[in-house]
Amino acid sequence: MAIDGVKIIDSDQGYDIYNDVVGRYRDGDHIANIIKDILDAENDYCQTDFFTEIYWTALAYSLWKIGHLTGDIRDKTLELIKKGPDPFWMEIDPKALKQRQKVLEKLAVQLQTENPRPLKVPKAKANTQ
Repeated sequence: MAIDGVKIIDSDQGYDIYNDVVGRYRDGDHIANIIKDILDAENDYCQTDFFTEIYWTALAYSLWKIGHLTGDIRDKTLELIKKGPDPFWMEIDPKALKQRQKVLEKLAVQLQTENPRPLKVPKAKANTQ
């Protein structure tokens, strides 16, 4: 699993979650199905506290981005953010812990507001053939 930076989707896992949520949403999949499937995979993603942080922040960010963040996912993510970034960030880069803290603080503010420009489901194009 690659960690390319401290941002919410700067890891393979964060990127996968984001792409799954946004991709399925854009394909017209029902939001309840998307959330259920990702929550059903929680144990696969959350092998350590570090990966649990990535999982919940990526999930909450993705749902916020499409305008469908649920209260329970928001609250669980805000609880994790309150604890601060996982100490493993220090092993990635000595500056990463402090940088990740700033990213988490920004995310906490975002999650407590409604996305003013959520991603939209594209309208189906009429088949012209």
